[in-house]
Amino acid sequence: MQGLEGIAFTVHGRDGLDLVEPLWKELAAHHLERAETAAPAFATGMAALTFAARRDELLAKNRDRALRIELAVDPAAGGPVGYCVASGAPGGHGEVESIFVDAAYRGRGIGGALLDHAAAWMDELGTIEQALSVFAANERVLPFYARHGFAPRFVVLVRRPPGELETAIRPRRQP
Repeated sequence: MQGLEGIAFTVHGRDGLDLVEPLWKELAAHHLERAETAAPAFATGMAALTFAARRDELLAKNRDRALRIELAVDPAAGGPVGYCVASGAPGGHGEVESIFVDAAYRGRGIGGALLDHAAAWMDELGTIEQALSVFAANERVLPFYARHGFAPRFVVLVRRPPGELETAIRPRRQP
């Protein structure tokens, strides 16, 4: 599909996950910058997290679930300028696993289109509820998600026992 001032949207399965790597690294840098002041307990772990570890985590978590990767591509820029990774299972829960739009392209409706496409896909899949997580230091995006039908339900606080940081940032081994 084409739209939003020359932006093309392409949809991929789990085999397309590596296509988000450059943008994911921008998102990770954004979260790390915020974590250093707003969530310093997690900054070290976030700094150590690699795309390969995150990819493997997403693939393992969604081994028995559908996974959808959508890219927003600007041919003039030579590649993706945004992405959304969503997962779900019929009769189960859907989740926006990760979403990001390059700062130079924000405010053009790209993020909203990606989010709406993901929600429509999860609806078609037959999910009973859809969720997404927002990093604690990124509350400024809450009004954006609210405009697309997402509302706060829980506040999750995380504590890691002393010495568990190294374990938390290494990819989990699957049986």
